[in-house]
Amino acid sequence: PGLAEGLQRLSAARLPIAHWQDSAARTGAGRWSLLGREWPGLKPAWHLDPDSGRYWPARSYCFDIAYRGPDAVGDPKLVWELNRLQHVQAVAALAVVERDAGLRMLAFEEIANWIASNPPFRGINWASGVELASRVVSILVALSLLGDPGDAHRTAIARSLAAHFYWLRRYPSLHSSANNHLIAETAVIFVLARLAPWLPGAAAAEAEAAPRLIRECDRQILADGIGAEQSPSYAAVTCDWLALAGTVAARSAQAFPAAYWERLDRAASAIATLGDGAGNLPRIGDDDDSVVLVPPLREAMLGGIPEQSVPDGVRHFTEGGYTVIRETRDGRPMLLVFDHGPAGLSPIAAHGHADTLALWLHVDEQPVLVDAGTFLYFGDPEVRRHFRGTRAHNTVAVAGANSSEPAGPFLWQSQARARVLAVVHDPARWSIAAEHDGYRARFGVVHRRDVRRADSGFTVSDSLVGGDGAPVEIRFLFHPGLELIQERGAWTVSRGRRPLLRIRPSPLLRTSARSDGWYSPSYGVRERAPVLASAGRLEPGIAAVTQFEIAGRSQGIGPPGDDQR
Repeated sequence: PGLAEGLQRLSAARLPIAHWQDSAARTGAGRWSLLGREWPGLKPAWHLDPDSGRYWPARSYCFDIAYRGPDAVGDPKLVWELNRLQHVQAVAALAVVERDAGLRMLAFEEIANWIASNPPFRGINWASGVELASRVVSILVALSLLGDPGDAHRTAIARSLAAHFYWLRRYPSLHSSANNHLIAETAVIFVLARLAPWLPGAAAAEAEAAPRLIRECDRQILADGIGAEQSPSYAAVTCDWLALAGTVAARSAQAFPAAYWERLDRAASAIATLGDGAGNLPRIGDDDDSVVLVPPLREAMLGGIPEQSVPDGVRHFTEGGYTVIRETRDGRPMLLVFDHGPAGLSPIAAHGHADTLALWLHVDEQPVLVDAGTFLYFGDPEVRRHFRGTRAHNTVAVAGANSSEPAGPFLWQSQARARVLAVVHDPARWSIAAEHDGYRARFGVVHRRDVRRADSGFTVSDSLVGGDGAPVEIRFLFHPGLELIQERGAWTVSRGRRPLLRIRPSPLLRTSARSDGWYSPSYGVRERAPVLASAGRLEPGIAAVTQFEIAGRSQGIGPPGDDQR
């Protein structure tokens, strides 16, 4: 409701016409580009794995299909992404803007082709509730923008929506999988029940869905606004699902309580606090590039995200487990994020990483110390293990182990528990100290990290408490666009000839710079990135101190020292 009107209110400059035209051309040719993959132009491609060229079973009962492990055709995330039909959202929007009857027909024919190729409850595309929910939104967007599909498609679309509605209610993501998937599924159940009251069980479903959404809003968005899954990108998409249901309710005379919207406002504020002034958001935990509505349909339906000016200072998120420091040094803005929170949403922390006590740093509105990212959920389990592992994050690995130990692509056999020891909020002398127990059972030690302001930057002190000491590795992963240059016992981090940061590692450990790190800028894509690693044995109570100096704008890179390598 109101989507077409919202789209018409957007200025022409905000409409990505060229992108929509590309989506329409790709839809017509079957040559989609998604998650770093190119589809080869074979239609229909609803069950095709673009990596292997093989097809997922199209007629098998959906829950009989092994989409994980050695018998899988490929990464199901790839086939599911296409089957969300989000390219249809772009085609429908372009049809409205350009008043193009051919594009309108293309959008409805694409939906009809999907329905004919995917009978209810058969094939890979009926196996995951969040995928059903995403697809329903795409179909509803097309109907909202383009109106009645006509006799040729009306009955088939109505029956398919009814099948989606039934399956979402029949198999909700409950118990250990009750994370963002449950919110997406419940939001779509509510929206369908409200917009299509003729669906069997619609009244009962709406009565069940509304209070569940309100409960899950409180459970999955913490009181300080941090997403309980410990992933800012998942927090954002979770808020969009909640906002979609709340907006439909408000526009049909059933407003959700004010506390529901206040919690979403707190989440928006937390996400803004975690990002820098250019909109770069640290990619903490899993990130699979999911959206509910493609830009700018999100703005047309839900409204724009208000610009939030985040002042310099220290922001401590008690429930979410982050401390964020923002300050300006010699005219250069700095954003530092310190993670001392839980691994993820209890009990299984499915989308968390083994990143306890990790750091993220942005200087001059660009990422410097980065998270390795996600890359893939399925496929090679060792690749998934690496990207979730401690050595892919800016923290300490003891004896090469992970602070939280994986037990599968979305499970953990152990989860590190962190606690904050002290926080000083004074902008002139801020500090934060925390420790975690992730290594205690295996090595008898607790990792303690103290981060504090220094005259020209900050220091990071790492120590082990208890036991007889242990071998450690302190790793810092840098954005691929940066260079590391060693000179006179320190490393300069620069973009081109413009230095951003100077680092002096602890003399207690052996330090080397390498170019063999992995960084995933988006799902399905990875590239090499520089790493600075300090390794050696750390004795109990002895701190390895790493000094970080923000380079002044006028500073340049001097001639390489004799020890450069």
